[in-house]
Amino acid sequence: ERAALITYISQFAKEQTHLHFDVPNIEEVIIYNGNPITEFLDISTFQPEVPMDKPYFYSIGDVLEKKNFESLVKMMKEIPDYNLIISGSNQKPYGDEIRALIRALNLENQVFLTGRVSELGKQFFMKNCTAFLFPSIGEGFGLPPIEAMRFKKPVFLSNLASLPEIGGDAAFYWENFDAHYMKNILFEKLKLFQNDP
Repeated sequence: ERAALITYISQFAKEQTHLHFDVPNIEEVIIYNGNPITEFLDISTFQPEVPMDKPYFYSIGDVLEKKNFESLVKMMKEIPDYNLIISGSNQKPYGDEIRALIRALNLENQVFLTGRVSELGKQFFMKNCTAFLFPSIGEGFGLPPIEAMRFKKPVFLSNLASLPEIGGDAAFYWENFDAHYMKNILFEKLKLFQNDP
């Protein structure tokens, strides 16, 4: 109530603020986050602790319900020729749910949780992945997709929250989280990406 100006990281964040707060009639400005990857590191020294025996998809973020990682794990049951690597703190209850789902689907040799990674590790996984996957349902902005774009990777997002605003026409989108549908969109758009001069 004492502010003279309010800034937001996305139009979505502005809309959510107006939905939940009584916002005073003052100037409001949207200032998008910049890309935190400003330089490429020498990743040749990084030694991953997960198998690199197959091409892989990558995702990163705290393992929380809003990140919707279970949709990726279920999709991987239909994609035996690829691995999935997910980085980020996974010590909360949802991390246990993801580990249980991986076991239930017998994907222990295909889906890997690295826990937190260094900047070097993040850049290694982003640079070498086949695609970056981020099916989050609750982002105010979402930095990882634009970080992956720095490596010229195809980026797949949910069509929820701020992600369509942030990804624009530089990303591909899932409209629902059915495993078969997600797999089909992934490979259809991967082919399109690879054939785009």
